[in-house]
Amino acid sequence: MSRAAHMATKGPIPNINYPALIRDEITRWERQQALRVIRIKDHCCKRDVRGLGEGFCQKCRRKWISAYTHVTINFKSPESLIRYRQKCSKCDVLCKMQMPEDEFRRITQYAIESMKRCHLGIKTKQKKDDKAKTTPPHKCHLCEKCRFGEGPCCMPKAVVCKVPKLK
Repeated sequence: MSRAAHMATKGPIPNINYPALIRDEITRWERQQALRVIRIKDHCCKRDVRGLGEGFCQKCRRKWISAYTHVTINFKSPESLIRYRQKCSKCDVLCKMQMPEDEFRRITQYAIESMKRCHLGIKTKQKKDDKAKTTPPHKCHLCEKCRFGEGPCCMPKAVVCKVPKLK
């Protein structure tokens, strides 16, 4: 069963203490490592990740599942977690996105490994698109992280131009 199908069968997501889950995953990771988060370079501790989340619009009662639920985790300060919102495509209201505990733990573990690679100076290779993309295209105009279609991640590569430096 896919993660999306699994989420659809579960019902509403309860309120989750995401900072507590981050601290729990950090503690679990530190028990297995000689490395401690406190010793990691500051610029490596802030990680942007995305996972499968659920949105619910209070105005029109619409519910949706998105594979583009973005969060920014700062491992030195888990309370400063940023959970980006999405607009409802029906009524244009900004809505909080929720993630089930198992999905949030999965992306936190991924972010921890990314933090470790950054600290150790290990560069990751860009993934090649060997397979067709299985998720629908990202709707930048509904995404807070993408500044509702105005952010640099939503601009086509050919359109982004470099401004010449003035001498």
